[in-house]
Amino acid sequence: MPPSTNRKGGRFRRIIVTVAIITAGAGTYACYQLGTFLYHEDPLQRADAIFVLAGTRMERPLDAADLYLKGWAPRVVLTEEPPDSGVVALHERGMPLQSNAEVARDVN
Repeated sequence: MPPSTNRKGGRFRRIIVTVAIITAGAGTYACYQLGTFLYHEDPLQRADAIFVLAGTRMERPLDAADLYLKGWAPRVVLTEEPPDSGVVALHERGMPLQSNAEVARDVN
């Protein structure tokens, strides 16, 4: 038969759980809204160069090529990320691979 009285700390435990649920919900909502707070897009303007940060193999360079072809800038600058250990090992064995920037540069 269950005890007729509440366990010690039962009310306190319910309050803590309720506060935790509310905090988790508010935190989730805040993280969701953080993107709209941080994201800002300026209108395109003509520039001296289109600077492409490394990070994708073709997506960013293709977007840069589209901007270049539309005349937004006379140059495209591609950055390179450091090679991983496997690429370095292949290079040391006489099998150099093209970097993502080199492949993007060579695509017509």
